[in-house]
Amino acid sequence: MAAPFMYAFFDKDDEPASPHAVLISHVVLKGFQAGAVLGLVLSPVYLALRKKLRGKELLMKTMKSSMYGSCGFAAVSSAMLAQKYRSFGPAREHVDDAVMDRAFRLKFHQSQTRNDIFSVTTAATGAILAFPAKVPLLPMTATGLGAGCLIHLVTSSFTTTNESWAEKKQAWKNSYQKMQ
Repeated sequence: MAAPFMYAFFDKDDEPASPHAVLISHVVLKGFQAGAVLGLVLSPVYLALRKKLRGKELLMKTMKSSMYGSCGFAAVSSAMLAQKYRSFGPAREHVDDAVMDRAFRLKFHQSQTRNDIFSVTTAATGAILAFPAKVPLLPMTATGLGAGCLIHLVTSSFTTTNESWAEKKQAWKNSYQKMQ
């Protein structure tokens, strides 16, 4: 399930009350995260090698690259989601069933939830720290978002369970059958 604030989209029985909102917000957040990570990882290397930047100037340009990357990838992921919606089928029922399935599976995806918690927390931390550091708010928030994803990536191999894909699939199937 995407970010902790997404629990508002689920009812008491863990059914997505608004599956379209769950899926759309998940895809847009993933776009923000992907762009922030790429901006955070690739731009300092490029800037240090090509433009010979150092210190605070390199940090500021990296933060801006992270911000621009997150905005760009959010737009790209939204466009890709629109195309995915078209592939679900011509009938409204096909679209609703496919979206409900994906939204329901997001709720129980532990790695996605952990990644979202890390990224949203570090983005909020970056936003809070931007004021005393006298750094622009949006670049610092995007940098925090990317940093949270990187922290999750680095630490996930030490903290995730060894549950097999077949076990996860069966748990999702059992939970989904209870809904019907």
